Amino acid sequence: MDFFVANWEAVVNIAALIFSAIGVVFSIGAFIQARKARTAADASERASQKTQDSLTNILTVVDLQKAISAIQRLKLLHREESWEACLENYQPLRSTVSDIAERHSPLTETQSLILKEAIPQLAAMENAVVRALREGTDPSRVGEFDEKLNEIQTSLQSLASSTYFTGVQLSN
Repeated sequence: MDFFVANWEAVVNIAALIFSAIGVVFSIGAFIQARKARTAADASERASQKTQDSLTNILTVVDLQKAISAIQRLKLLHREESWEACLENYQPLRSTVSDIAERHSPLTETQSLILKEAIPQLAAMENAVVRALREGTDPSRVGEFDEKLNEIQTSLQSLASSTYFTGVQLSN
C-alpha cells in the first residue's frame, strides 16, 4: 500500500489511461454502430424509392390501359354516331391522359409531349361535337376524329410497351 501512496500520481495516470482506452473502445464501437445504422438507412431509402418507382409504373400502365380502352370506346361510339355518349367519354379520357402526363414518371420528353398534345386534340373533338349538336348538325369529321384517336392510341400503346415493372416489360 505504501507503493500506491508514494506513487499515487502514477497510479491515477495509469487508471486514467485505462479509462481513456475503454472510452476510445466504446467510441469506436459507437462509431461502427452509427455507420451500420447509416448504411441500413441508405439501403432502406433505396428500397423505398424502388418500391415507389414500381408502384408508379403499375399505376401508369393501369392509366394507359384505361385510356386505350376509352379510345376504343370512343371510336366505336363515333362509328355508331352516338354523339351524346361520346360527350360523356371525352372528359374522362382527357383527365386520364392528363394524369399520365402530369403525375406519372419517369416519362421521356417525347412521351410527355405526345400526351400533352393529345389533351387539346381531345378537347377539340369534344368541342366540335358539342357545336354540331347545338347547331343541330351532324358532326362530319368522324374520319378525322378516328384518325386522331388512332394516333393518340398508338402513342399510348407505345408508352405502355416501354413501361417496365421489375425488369419485366408490361404489354397492353
